[in-house]
This record gives sequence, structure tokens and C-alpha cells, in this order.
Amino acid sequence: MKKSMILLAGIFFISACAATGPLTDDEKAYLASISSESNRIVISKDNIADAWGRANSYVVKNSSMKIQTANDYLIDTYNPSALSSSDYSTYYGYRVTKTPVDGGYEVEIVCLRAGTFTGLQKNLCPQNEKIFSNYLRTGQLPYPGLIAK
Repeated sequence: MKKSMILLAGIFFISACAATGPLTDDEKAYLASISSESNRIVISKDNIADAWGRANSYVVKNSSMKIQTANDYLIDTYNPSALSSSDYSTYYGYRVTKTPVDGGYEVEIVCLRAGTFTGLQKNLCPQNEKIFSNYLRTGQLPYPGLIAK
């Protein structure tokens, strides 16, 4: 029984690693270019409507979890839970807040994750937050396959 569990865990770990595959040179360059992105950004009053629309769209398309709350200042998915995972997947959710500041709005992006084998898998939330932040600022999402879902 113990050997079976170890073998099963190894198979899931290998399949999780294989699913992401090796990165292309362009993907590596993109990730390097956004490495200094913060999960807190300030967006001007003139651009906030478009950015907040992009935020809603990003969460709908790239979260494993359904949206629980969405209004003018908060986009919040249900929290991912390892207990609801029967297929050994990792689940990603988001909490995005918008706070008025001088000259615009501060938007904070928090990625949440849970799953059965998250201790064995690389935490891709920081990468997801950087991609999301860059998308809000620029409107460009050149490599959507890099987003862990």
C-alpha cells in the first residue's frame, strides 16, 4: 500500500511537471521582462475603467474558482481548497482590490492556491500575479499559456 501511494504521488508529480513543458526563449524573455512587476500598481483615473474591465475578464478566464464577489472595488473568487480536490489538481483563485489614491487607484492582486500536492509543485502564484499586473497596466497578454489555472 505504501509503495502504491509513493508511486501514485510520483506519477502525479511527473505529470504536473510535464504539463507545463519547457519554456520557449520568447516566454523566458517575457517572464524576465515582467520580473519586477509588483502585485500593487497605481492606475490613473483615466485608465481605471478599462483596467478594471480587464481585471474582471482575467479572473473569469484564468481562475480555477468561480467569482464570489465582484463590484467597483473588489473581485473575489471562492477560496481554493484541497479538501474539494478529488483529482489531485492545484486550484488558483484571486482577490483583486481597488483603492482610491491621489491621482488614481491602487490595485492589489493576490493569487490564492490550494491542492492535494501543492507541497510538491512549484508555487506559480507570484508568476500569475506578475502576468496579471502587467496585463492590467498594458492591456497585453502575449503568453496566456504561462498562467497557472
